[in-house]
Amino acid sequence: MFYDILHYLEKNERGKLYQEGYRILKSKGLFSVYPKHSKFDDGWGSIKNMVPEDLIDKIKYHNFSFTEKYYTILSHDDNLNQGCVLNFRKTE
Repeated sequence: MFYDILHYLEKNERGKLYQEGYRILKSKGLFSVYPKHSKFDDGWGSIKNMVPEDLIDKIKYHNFSFTEKYYTILSHDDNLNQGCVLNFRKTE
């Protein structure tokens, strides 16, 4: 689970994170991302100009299969916010 951290990482660091996630996950393991601070969710940091679809493409590039975009109310810094969670599966 990579929740509310991507905005702290630069592009090459995010790529390394995706590679390491792929390496340690079991076959068909779940890779879940909450991309807080992307363009439509209080944009800030290195993903401030990205929309969820941009992140989906980047993560799919690292051999993950996109399974769902889940919109719900999420807890963030002691507040409840509308947000999305992106779920992927490790593909072989």
